[in-house]
Amino acid sequence: MLLWIGLVMTAGAGVGGTYELGKKIDTIALDSIRGDVKIRIDGEQKRNTIIATDRQDNTNCKFDIEESGSIARVVFGSMKKEGDSHNCTMEITVNLLPKSNVSVDLTEGFLDTRSLKEPFRANVGSGRIRIQDHQSDLNLIMGVGEVAVEGTGTLNVKTVNGNIRGTWSGTTEFKTDTGHIELTGLDGPSIAAAGIGNVLLTFDKLPTEDLSFSAGKGNIVIDLPDDQPIKPGLMASGGTSVCDLPEGGEIDVVALTGNGSIRVH
Repeated sequence: MLLWIGLVMTAGAGVGGTYELGKKIDTIALDSIRGDVKIRIDGEQKRNTIIATDRQDNTNCKFDIEESGSIARVVFGSMKKEGDSHNCTMEITVNLLPKSNVSVDLTEGFLDTRSLKEPFRANVGSGRIRIQDHQSDLNLIMGVGEVAVEGTGTLNVKTVNGNIRGTWSGTTEFKTDTGHIELTGLDGPSIAAAGIGNVLLTFDKLPTEDLSFSAGKGNIVIDLPDDQPIKPGLMASGGTSVCDLPEGGEIDVVALTGNGSIRVH
């Protein structure tokens, strides 16, 4: 069965409200040209709930919910073409039941999540991403903007032009074409690659698997637990490479930079 809960407003009226999804809905996909998205866990409610707010009056906004089986697809934002000066800006708040899943595709805006415990995926063209107290796998793609993460699990973050910062426990992989990668609290296998930018990582615990870092143009600084022996493989073109830790361990720590310096300490 396919159920549409649709609300489309034309110029001169705002669009918004609170919408309870069907009892069977446990997966939500949000899709927008422009808007802000907040996702929170709410164990007190009986259904997944979406609150839509049009922050600009006299715009041409749309808000549609399509329910099919256990999945709800939410499309919101402007009915005008991207780049139009009259694009509407909406804010969507998702009050999520525990064990429900959600994904976000956002062309432009701010994504803010807190205390999610299920795997989460998001793709943001430009704007900001802030992930707080995440407790599961996380996969983020950012075009142009800032990414801040805090949590535990398997983390994969890619940006075209933007910084990646935060604190994380678990397996991590970071890639940015232009931007800095700065993380603390690391304790698992890690891969980090910056085309233009610095890689600055602090590990609370030496992982049991190899580490690999690279920067096309930038510095690499890796802070590992004191006195833990490693097998360093450092190559810095146009700069210096220094390892302050004892050698002879079982973990390979590989760091390469095309134009910059490397320090492992």
